[in-house]
Amino acid sequence: MRMQHQDKDDSLQSRVSEQIYKLQSQYLAGVPSARGSLAELRKAVDEEPGINPHVWFMTMEAVPERWAGTSDTPTYSELAAFTALTLYAVHQRGKNAPMHVPGTPFAKATGELVRQRTASMKRRFDAVLTATTFDAQRYHLRSLVGLLSSDGIGFDYGRFANDLVHLQRTDSRPGVQREWGRQFYQSYAFTPKNESK
Repeated sequence: MRMQHQDKDDSLQSRVSEQIYKLQSQYLAGVPSARGSLAELRKAVDEEPGINPHVWFMTMEAVPERWAGTSDTPTYSELAAFTALTLYAVHQRGKNAPMHVPGTPFAKATGELVRQRTASMKRRFDAVLTATTFDAQRYHLRSLVGLLSSDGIGFDYGRFANDLVHLQRTDSRPGVQREWGRQFYQSYAFTPKNESK
């Protein structure tokens, strides 16, 4: 049994990051089982967590025991890990470069995306922040991840999973919204290439 006070090595961020790094390394090395796992994760992106047993097993491997659920309803950590894993699979599809980039926050990557495209794309990012349910946030996140994939812009999925936990909680959601807003602003830097006037 794990001790309750273990350090960061047993955090959701660390566990999701390790799980995705392992999948990414195997995928980029051409390991067939990794390709299969990513395909299953992609198929599950629009499903409820737990429907696909193999995807749920991968999700639970990324969730520290102390944050695993005991009822029929997934915990915030389980939902965050599931969302991070399935969106990573969408992001990595067909890419020969790593899309899990430790140290690069999601909002910073999104700011770079908008800077490279048009300022009007910021509405997609805003839709994530203003969505009133986690299902709606997942929907908008999938759209953004697809665009990030198209442009080959990666981000840190472990950190993303940690942020997703806090985005679901009413007491910590405003902090994530502010932090993502700062990171977006710093990356965007008011210099979009193709801003329409």
